This record gives sequence, C-alpha cells and structure tokens, in this order.
Amino acid sequence: MNITIVCGHYLPRLGYIEVHLARAMTTIGHQVSVITTSAVPHYVKHLQKSVVPGIEMDGKVRVIRMRPILSFGQIVIAHKLNQKVIETSPGLVFVIGLGKRFPKPVFNLPCRIITLLGDNDYSYAPGSTLAALKSKLLFRFLKKSVYQDAIEKSDA
Repeated sequence: MNITIVCGHYLPRLGYIEVHLARAMTTIGHQVSVITTSAVPHYVKHLQKSVVPGIEMDGKVRVIRMRPILSFGQIVIAHKLNQKVIETSPGLVFVIGLGKRFPKPVFNLPCRIITLLGDNDYSYAPGSTLAALKSKLLFRFLKKSVYQDAIEKSDA
C-alpha cells in the first residue's frame, strides 16, 4: 500500500514517532512517503543540522520537504500541501502533529486519514500568566480548527 505521513517536522537523527512509524511501515512492505517541512524547531537546533527543501531518502522512506511560508515555534505552514499528498497516490494518510497546524489542509482531501493524537501539554506548562495567555491565543486562533477538522474528518 502507498502510505503518506504528513507531519510538520521529520528529524531522523532524533527519531520521533513519525520516523519510527515510517520506517516500520517500510519494514512490513509498504511504500512510504513523508511530507514535511524543512523547518527545524529551535529547541533541537543544537542536535539537528539544518535541512533543505526537496526530496531525500531515509532508508526506504521517501521524504518530501517543503519550504515553510511560516515557522513560529512549533507552528509551520506551507503552500500546496494537498498537491504534494495527491502526488504520492496514498491509499492511507497518517497525520501527526496537529498542534503544528501544518496538516490542516489534508482534512479536505477525499482519502482515508488516520490521525495520531498525543497529549504532551504537560511539557509546555506555562511559566507565567503571559505565557499562559500566549498559549491560549495560539490554540484559539491557529490550532483549534485543526483539531476540530481532525475529529470530524479522520477515519480513525
């Protein structure tokens, strides 16, 4: 099966869930493409060198990196994400990282989507009233609609 994983960041050296899932799927015989950005979050720049837009291979995983038009903390947005997804002819799309806002357009595609949800809110506990306000505003204006789309439009 052609599987496409959509995630805002894909950093093989650090090995988050999207990396392990993509590699595992190729191990059991699937063709896997990851559509991501070339952004590297500021908190891991000391561990991960810069990456460039384009296509690269991570073992058997095809990684398609898009140049973000916006990169603000964890939030990344890129143009023409749906076009890239369609080009991979996916039988199934995995969406990871709703809080990055990157995958929002995918929920308008007519394909099977599985969204992986994680709760790491504890790791971003605000240290001040201003930080808490910033977090609430980011969620309300940039992230909430992504979560709503995922709940309404994901197959699983």
